[in-house]
Amino acid sequence: MNEFTSTPGTNPSDYVPFEGLRKISFCPFCASSYDPGKATSLYRLDDLRLLLNPCWRCHVSVLARITESKAGVSVTELVTDLVACDVLRIVDGGLEDVTEDDVIDVHALLEEDDKDFIDAVLDTL
Repeated sequence: MNEFTSTPGTNPSDYVPFEGLRKISFCPFCASSYDPGKATSLYRLDDLRLLLNPCWRCHVSVLARITESKAGVSVTELVTDLVACDVLRIVDGGLEDVTEDDVIDVHALLEEDDKDFIDAVLDTL
């Protein structure tokens, strides 16, 4: 299969990174129409692809994980507020593992007043 395909007889500007992406036609939050041609192919390795399709109105995105095999195509979609650089950072292993202690520390900060939490977040930047 080519990286870009289209339905026969359609306008060349209708090319989409993956034919199944045409099914993602409306934003799950604001119901605006998606333009499948605006989807960004973020990652491809063998039969795995990651596509990000942002909503032009509310900026919520659908991240699609697409795998192809002899049995067919599997698409898993995730509604997210991530942008392309965030997804690529995660794919590249740019995030450290979250430990149980990390979760307990964040929980403790949230139980305190908001200023401590904001200061802690700002310290990580």
